[in-house]
Amino acid sequence: MAKIDRLVNVAIQLGTTAIAGKSFSDMLILGKHKLSGGRVMIVTDANELLDMGLDSSDPLYKAVATAFAQVSHIAQVYVGRQDDSETVTDALAACSKEFNNWYGLALSSRVKEDVLFAAMWAEANSKLFVTASSDEGIVKASVSNDLASQCKTSNYYRTAVMYSHKADEEYPEIAMMSHCFTFYPGAETWNLKKLSAVSHSPLSETEFNAAKTKNVTTFENFNDSFSITQVGKVAGGEWIDVIRFRDWLLQEIQINVTSAMINSYGKLPYTDAGIEVVGQAIRQALDLGVRRGGIAPVELDENNKEVSNYIVTLPKASSVSDNNKAQRILQDVKFSARLAGAINITEIKGNLAYSL
Repeated sequence: MAKIDRLVNVAIQLGTTAIAGKSFSDMLILGKHKLSGGRVMIVTDANELLDMGLDSSDPLYKAVATAFAQVSHIAQVYVGRQDDSETVTDALAACSKEFNNWYGLALSSRVKEDVLFAAMWAEANSKLFVTASSDEGIVKASVSNDLASQCKTSNYYRTAVMYSHKADEEYPEIAMMSHCFTFYPGAETWNLKKLSAVSHSPLSETEFNAAKTKNVTTFENFNDSFSITQVGKVAGGEWIDVIRFRDWLLQEIQINVTSAMINSYGKLPYTDAGIEVVGQAIRQALDLGVRRGGIAPVELDENNKEVSNYIVTLPKASSVSDNNKAQRILQDVKFSARLAGAINITEIKGNLAYSL
């Protein structure tokens, strides 16, 4: 019997290659323990640690329990093991080698040396590290050798420091990260957040301003009725949510453009049309950033003139050098986007009179 291929020969290429990205809503808590379960364990309930033999007074249990104690909290926590003979740096390297699909980092340790090791490691490995300290020097403007000052001097943009007068027994930074990680990157601010299972610190305005100057986040009570976080910055001065959104957007663009090149039928030609495919992949990531709340939408100015929320610039194929075409490298692809930001402080001025 003759094959129908002689008449119609069909070849179908699957353009469905999926690229897995790193989560920006998962946290690893590193601590010393001797529980079985590997270098990195997944915990969905703090009681699992008790069932494995960890004592309820252990700092690691308290840290993990705090993550799950929030009204809105992450679904799981990765618990990393630090052996007695290891530095924090060595332990984190071993954990990431075994499993690296996490973004947030916290320690059960409050030892200053451990914290500084973790801060340096986070900067070098694209993680977001949060810690807390009860060092009273943090809330004194005259002190410059405290943990927060050291992190600020080092311009750490992936380390956030909280002050808590009970940091030696509580983990407010884990509470804050667990809650904020329930939002998509770009949809949250780390300021004005209510936390559970942690104590607010009774600070004077002078003490708060000293902490604020050092880019330290606090958890304070207002009007004897509610307690919320204040500041929400990394040690280097940027907002924590901007750092997280930037990291997410970088990955989203990488994945979109890579997928576009891999899933193109046959090849992605070095033509205006091929370059536009790259542009569309970038716009797709930026549009998602708009929907998630990290990038501002298109708006109108006071003259009702449209204000763009982002601009993508692509080179024309005719302007690309023969050398770059021969090497098949596309350069001069650029974008600029307008952050949505967040309102943390409101100033209102009014006037009362008998007539307007």
